[in-house]
Amino acid sequence: MNYDELIQALERELLKAKIKHPVFADDMRHAMNLITEELGEAAMALNDGDVPASKDELMHVIVTCARAILEL
Repeated sequence: MNYDELIQALERELLKAKIKHPVFADDMRHAMNLITEELGEAAMALNDGDVPASKDELMHVIVTCARAILEL
């Protein structure tokens, strides 16, 4: 995946996340809990030896961080 593909994927994932979870977080503390949860899922996938799944979860981390920055 190159830079442009990453940005396009992030845009798609951000849109999907907004549709799936239109209400994001109550405050920054809640957002940080969501970010931590996503990071934990990425770590668990990597610990299970599933690199593709860990990359998918890292995408969720980035999207969750972006929503915290953009929406709070």
